Amino acid sequence: MLHPKRDKPETHIVETAQGRLSGLTARGWSHIQRLRLNRIQLVEMRGLRRMERTLRDELAQAQEAEDLYRQLLGIEKPWTVDRVEWSDAQLTGLVLAAHSPDARAHAGFRRCF
Repeated sequence: MLHPKRDKPETHIVETAQGRLSGLTARGWSHIQRLRLNRIQLVEMRGLRRMERTLRDELAQAQEAEDLYRQLLGIEKPWTVDRVEWSDAQLTGLVLAAHSPDARAHAGFRRCF
């Protein structure tokens, strides 16, 4: 087992693109197996968090690009709010809606819009 204060998890464990954890060392593999860190719920949660980070990054990039275009074109913003601020609940709703087979049926999706 890894010790939370003495061991650095990143030297023993890595997250795959699919959200599963993989051991880099024997201790890392043992830790993953012992704590069942690849349970489906945990893998799905890692995927949702990764998607949320991606959405936040894409939103920030889009806002920066919009600001640059407006600055280059000399266009003032027609609204008073500079940024759309999304709450964590709204972003989570969007992420869950994106994974839902019928996105419009998801309650979180309807709350966001």
